[in-house]
Amino acid sequence: GLDVELGGDLTIRGSAAAPAIGGDLTLRKGTLDILGRRLTFERGGLGFDGSSDLDPEIDLQAGADVSDATVSVEVGGRVSAPEITLSSTPELPQDEIAARLLFGKDVGSLTPFEAVSLAQSVGQLSGLTGSSAGLLDQVRQSIGLDRLDVGVDGESGQTSVSGGSYVSEGVYVGMEQGLDEQSSRVNVEIEVTPNVKVESDVGADAQGRIGVNLEWDY
Repeated sequence: GLDVELGGDLTIRGSAAAPAIGGDLTLRKGTLDILGRRLTFERGGLGFDGSSDLDPEIDLQAGADVSDATVSVEVGGRVSAPEITLSSTPELPQDEIAARLLFGKDVGSLTPFEAVSLAQSVGQLSGLTGSSAGLLDQVRQSIGLDRLDVGVDGESGQTSVSGGSYVSEGVYVGMEQGLDEQSSRVNVEIEVTPNVKVESDVGADAQGRIGVNLEWDY
């Protein structure tokens, strides 16, 4: 979602096989699509340190007025592994900033579907934000769930979110939602003994499954 145009002067030395580039490029224009919102960059640049390591430092900042706060999004680090940092005025927790960017309201006002969408967005940012796990935990606590996980299917590469709560001792009820509306599933886990669990789930296509898990820790 990063689209920027930069300009400036660079000094290139060394050989054609291993050029050493030094200098800085400054932002001319650019946008960032994040959490379903397009932000316009206000400042930024790209810095080459004069070495043959063609992996410059990036420093970009975009802002937006959302709900009752002004949100700042910074993209920093190396181009090969950029990191996105969210901040706001007044200062708010990361989950509150993300909720305002995505829905224009605080976490406490989110519907269950919006909370799942927020968690999916956090999953999409995983690897770009240095605190994605902490942010996910904040979302989980804010919406009162016992579990909240974001996973990626090894075959399809699609992101899914699962979450739920213990409705009584040893009985867990949860939901899994992928990016496809038809990929939702409701699951129930019943702990029969500390080593035996019965699991069942049913999907949006009304197809159900049931199984028994045996677990021992050594």
